[in-house]
Amino acid sequence: EEIDVADYQRTLSPFEQEEKALESFIIDKTRYFKGRQKLIEELESFLLHKVSASGILNETTGYILTGFSGCGKSAVFSMLCRHLEAIKEQTKLVILSHSAGITSSSTSIEKMLVRWCNKIESILDIPHKEGNPQYFTQLIVHLQMRGYQPVILIDSLDSFLPSHILNRFHFLPDNIPCFCTSLPEVIPPVLVQKMKFKVINMNYLTEQEAQMVIKEVMEKNHKQLSELLVKQLLALKDEKEIPSYSSPLWLQMCLS
Repeated sequence: EEIDVADYQRTLSPFEQEEKALESFIIDKTRYFKGRQKLIEELESFLLHKVSASGILNETTGYILTGFSGCGKSAVFSMLCRHLEAIKEQTKLVILSHSAGITSSSTSIEKMLVRWCNKIESILDIPHKEGNPQYFTQLIVHLQMRGYQPVILIDSLDSFLPSHILNRFHFLPDNIPCFCTSLPEVIPPVLVQKMKFKVINMNYLTEQEAQMVIKEVMEKNHKQLSELLVKQLLALKDEKEIPSYSSPLWLQMCLS
């Protein structure tokens, strides 16, 4: 019997629909992911070890990955989510992830916190209450008291609607490791000035990494590209004389 997708989606709560949208987004962004291995390892190490006593004393409370649109920030976010998801059972990780802009409701940081509160309530098996920054902070403490290790990953801070919560970021405890992505011109000043977040500029995709992406896309789509076409593709540059392949998004669009 065929399943009607629209009927299935109507049976999901708004929180479940948002979770499903995020899952699909992560799968899509990691489908042809190649390279960035050192960056992924460094960020994953921070997220996993920040929860230790020595990590809490570290001045850096979080990382913001920044760069031009299409440079691969969301793909790095998605790969981190996948890696952490794979080990969450044995490490008692609670992954609180969000990508702003992938649905109409995802641009609200208030709704993000409500969804996270709902998720934590399910893990702790406690009654539902209205989510807000203060309640979210309380739930984080309860998680830690039960031996869980919460980590926060937020993609595309620049896609959130204006909010006093976004401006203050007061819902985020200092001892919870956090990773965010954002366009460089819209990073909330409070994260860098008061909360000691470290800004990382996204490096351009190297030619070797671009070749890896080309090979991956071609193989997964059962296609071939001649060496001549590959050379011509890698030789293209933008108006600033930067290799066009430095943008993974541009590269995948050309190959699709």
